[in-house]
Amino acid sequence: MQKITALLKESFNLFPEVLRRIWPWMLISMAFEAFSGVVMGMVTEKETPFYYCLILIVFGLGLIFSTVGVIIVNQLSFDAERKIKTPIGASLSVNFKQSMIESMRAMLPILAKFLLLIIPGIVELVRLYWIIYIVQFDDDYKTGKVDALDKSRALVKGRFWNVSAVLLFAFGLSILPRVFTGEGDILKAPVRFALTFFLFITLEIYGDIVLYRYYMGIKNGTQI
Repeated sequence: MQKITALLKESFNLFPEVLRRIWPWMLISMAFEAFSGVVMGMVTEKETPFYYCLILIVFGLGLIFSTVGVIIVNQLSFDAERKIKTPIGASLSVNFKQSMIESMRAMLPILAKFLLLIIPGIVELVRLYWIIYIVQFDDDYKTGKVDALDKSRALVKGRFWNVSAVLLFAFGLSILPRVFTGEGDILKAPVRFALTFFLFITLEIYGDIVLYRYYMGIKNGTQI
């Protein structure tokens, strides 16, 4: 319990500096959410090939945005800890391509196990969650000494339930902007949409910082 309390406190200490630098990405994220909601809301006929293609496109773009967001929050959290300022563009240019490659690699075993049974798929998702973090911060990975998927599984081994609890906490915060901003809000009440989205996306960012700090803890052997 003490380590979890310390984790939340350490993450909260990083939060103001991360929030100060991440607001441009918050604007971009809000624009994407609004655009996706409007486009999906304009489709009147569901269960058509066009509709399913649109879902795949939105999902693909969402995966890209999610990857970019994780890299940005990780870098800003890393910078806040060390009181440095790394250009976001430089961090993305170094980490984005490989993060997408490893994420796509991870999707194959995850989907394969989801096709068998839901629970094995969820277990594999938890075990492979740290892919982007490893790409971004693991020196052995950067020098080709370890495989990202194997390293992620090794990090989770022996602490599966603890990792799952932290992921559930962060996931709960991440869905708040989507729960409280409906598809039609951007058209019916754009000001309310913007204020609600920004309010709850700050909680999502805090959850992402918690994940960053937890990864660093298990990476360094200081976290349960």
